[in-house]
Amino acid sequence: MNTENNEQYENEMEKYTDAMLPELNQADIENAESVHCKSWVLGKLKSGRTGCFNWHEDMCLGLQITGEDSMRCFAAGNIDLSLRSLAMLKHTCESIGIVLETEGYTLLIQPDSEGPAEGTETTEAVGMEVA
Repeated sequence: MNTENNEQYENEMEKYTDAMLPELNQADIENAESVHCKSWVLGKLKSGRTGCFNWHEDMCLGLQITGEDSMRCFAAGNIDLSLRSLAMLKHTCESIGIVLETEGYTLLIQPDSEGPAEGTETTEAVGMEVA
C-alpha cells in the first residue's frame, strides 16, 4: 500500500468540524425539540446495540450507538441537507441529555449524484413464476 498516496488523499479531503454546521432557525429548533425527534433518538438508543452502525439515507448520515446515552456520527454527506440534519440531531440530543460525538469521528463523504433509479425501463418481464 502506498502511504504517500494515502497522505496526499487525506490532505486533500476536507475534514469535518462542528463549525461546518449551519445555524438553526427557529423552525429547525422547534422541529429538533419535537416529541417525534426526541422519541426517534431514544428509540435508536433503546433498540440499538452498543457498536451497532446504521446508515440513514434520508439524512445522509451514518450513526453508531456507543452507549446507553451516547451515539457517534461516523459519516455525513458533504451537502447542506446532511449538515442541517446533523445540526438538528445534535440539538435534539443535547435537549435530552444524550451525547452525540462528531468531531474526530465524522468522515465527510460525497453522496451519489444519481440517486435511486426511478422509472428505469426494461424489456424483461418482471414477476415470479408460480407452479
